[in-house]
Formats: sequence, structure tokens, C-alpha cells
Amino acid sequence: MQDGSVVQLAPRSAVAIQFTKTSRAVTLLRGQALFTVQHNAQVSFTVKAGAVTATDLGTVFDVAMDDHHTTVAVKEGSSRVSAPGGLAAYQDLYAGDWLRVTGHVTQTGKQNPEMVGVWATGSLVARSMRVADFVTALRPWSQRHIFVLDKQLAEKRVTGVYNVHDPMQALRLAVRPHGGNVETVLPDLALVTGPG
Repeated sequence: MQDGSVVQLAPRSAVAIQFTKTSRAVTLLRGQALFTVQHNAQVSFTVKAGAVTATDLGTVFDVAMDDHHTTVAVKEGSSRVSAPGGLAAYQDLYAGDWLRVTGHVTQTGKQNPEMVGVWATGSLVARSMRVADFVTALRPWSQRHIFVLDKQLAEKRVTGVYNVHDPMQALRLAVRPHGGNVETVLPDLALVTGPG
């Protein structure tokens, strides 16, 4: 960007950028983005994703938005996050902190800061992630539409590091321990079935 900040977009993601002399505003329209911000105390840098706003306090941070959640995670520095109805006023996040807003419910936690934005290096890190959520996270990286047909399998948990550049192999590795199978029915359709 013109101020020296960098935005890395995940596949099927989009942002709108509006810079003026007094503000730097980015709106995440869909998907996920990793922001490396050149801090400027005189000109704020904000990222809006749905009802969530993250303001740079000198940081590298990740913002992800899907149909259900908006998540902000900080890799370096700090970020101030606000969400109408979700937070009393705002919450400051520091390296390794994450905050997820679902409707008016806010969850927070900590992780290894090195794991924040790891998707930008081609990896998907799953920690006790539901298979259904794993598929949602993998979809942007796949040329195929992926559907999980077994509801019980969709609720099973997946943990590991997976290569997003080979999404079908990542999916097979994730569901195999639960007896799941991945079938490519058409060139652009993959079905995930349960045991048996």
C-alpha cells in the first residue's frame, strides 16, 4: 500500500481501501487477510470486518470473516478491537491473543504468535477443529466444491498442520482417522462420507 503497509489476502478474499490524510481504513469484504502495518501515530489504521473494528497500535495481525464468526489474531505488537454489543467498549490484544465475535458473543484466547497468519505460508493449522469448520477453512484453497455428507463425521475433531496447496490430500488426511473418505464425483465436486 502507499504507506508501506502490506496486506496479504487468502484466496477468494477481498478488501476495500480508503486512505485520506487523516485516516487509513480497510474493509474486509470477505475472507481472510494478514496485515503488516507501518505504524503512524498521527494517522490511524483500521480494519473493519462486519461489526468488528481492529485498530493498529503497531502490529502484524490477521482478520478472518465467515458466515458465522469474525476473528482477529495478533502476531506482533498490539491491536485494539471493538465490536458493538460484543464488547463493553474495546479490548487490546497483544502478540498471541485472539478474539472471535459470533453475533453478540465474544471469545478470547491465546496461541503461539508464530501460528498467527500461518496460512500465508501455505499451512492450515487445526487444533481440535470440527471437520465441518476444517472444510470451511479449506474451501477457499480448493477448486472443488466440498460437501460433508455425514453429520456425525462433520462434528469430529481434527488436529494437525495441513498443506493448503493440496487441499484434497489435506482433507483425506484430516478425515481418515475418523473413517472418513473423500470422493471426487465431478471435476469440481468432492464429497466427504463417513465410515462404511
